[in-house]
Amino acid sequence: MSGGGWYVGEIPGLWFKMAMMLSLGSDRIEGKRGRLPARFRAAFLIVPALALAQEADRKVVFEKQTPFQRIVVADDTRTRTRYLFSDTREFIQGAASLDDPERLLLEYNRVSLLGAALHTGRIRSALFAGLGAGSLPGFFHRILPAVRVEAVEIDPDMVEVARTLFGFDPRIPVYVADARTHIRKLRLAHDLLFVDCYIGEEIPRHLATLEFVREARTALRPGGVLVANLQPSVINPLFGSMVETFRAVFPTVYLFTGERSTNVILVATLETRRRDEKALADLARRFEKRTGIDLGLVAASARQLYWTPPVSPPPLLRDPAPEK
Repeated sequence: MSGGGWYVGEIPGLWFKMAMMLSLGSDRIEGKRGRLPARFRAAFLIVPALALAQEADRKVVFEKQTPFQRIVVADDTRTRTRYLFSDTREFIQGAASLDDPERLLLEYNRVSLLGAALHTGRIRSALFAGLGAGSLPGFFHRILPAVRVEAVEIDPDMVEVARTLFGFDPRIPVYVADARTHIRKLRLAHDLLFVDCYIGEEIPRHLATLEFVREARTALRPGGVLVANLQPSVINPLFGSMVETFRAVFPTVYLFTGERSTNVILVATLETRRRDEKALADLARRFEKRTGIDLGLVAASARQLYWTPPVSPPPLLRDPAPEK
């Protein structure tokens, strides 16, 4: 699958926070200021209405049904933005400004860079599983040109779209393969692994199981960090199981959210000690100083969600038992 989605439509600050936190389940997730009343769940319903209002400004410039998905690329004539949509056009898989193509537009992409900030050693290589429009690996390559950046994408048509319609850097190698098969065959480990293969309810189960997460951990160098782009339980019913599955493999797992997007960015590290908010902010600040770009990571590091498993934790996701 290609890069994961960002829900169409933006919700103004406070309303979004109420909707987002409660869509995750007030009995399972706590924010910095504690739980929110369940009656605010209804705020999440305003998102589709905002999405419909934006449809009139979009002009489809490319559409194709591939063996893996339907690819739709549309330009927003009002904002001068090119979007890559999933099958239903409900989720944005990528975006680029037609006037400033090097700008990293989607908030969840920027928040994902907290994974790089939490890597405290030398970053030599990064692998991006799920290409989408190529926005994040392309941006990462520009801000850290000394780092070896690679991507793996199962759909060759998506690679072509990223190259021709979104200006994805031809110098960045993309392996056309299933992400799990590619990770399993890696000869060199990576410092960072970004998994962006989950689109709403469309979860490639073999990329979310305990066995896969173990393989992903093996693909990391000592001190390596894994970043996964997830959708909350109101969109993805496997959200709780996915969090528990990553927690079963990695010693420390953080969950971050944006100010306006519905995505939950999971950052899994091999550190045995969980860092407090001040330490996270310091690492975010240091990374921004290194890149010379204000990415909003200090503020993003404070938008941490604290996972509290219910009395009966959701089951871990497992590979199917081998046939006898």
